[in-house]
Amino acid sequence: MELDGREAVLACQTEGAAPKGDPGPLVLTAWSAIHGFATLWVDGAMPFEGMDPDDMASAIGRMIARMFAALAHEPGAAEEAVAASPRS
Repeated sequence: MELDGREAVLACQTEGAAPKGDPGPLVLTAWSAIHGFATLWVDGAMPFEGMDPDDMASAIGRMIARMFAALAHEPGAAEEAVAASPRS
């Protein structure tokens, strides 16, 4: 079963693997990381020699999942990051 980004974040929140609250910022963070990786891959502009994009694709997903899990287990970390971010 495939989930879109919002459904995936909501599932992580339900399981306690992502911080509670508005899923929007988490969806944007994950989407931005994956989009950036994909753009570098397609453009042939991977910034480090020896990186295999095929291997990196699954690693990026695991890193995002670990980031969400860490935020979920550090009370206030997500709120502090949002509060410290510049607003337009």
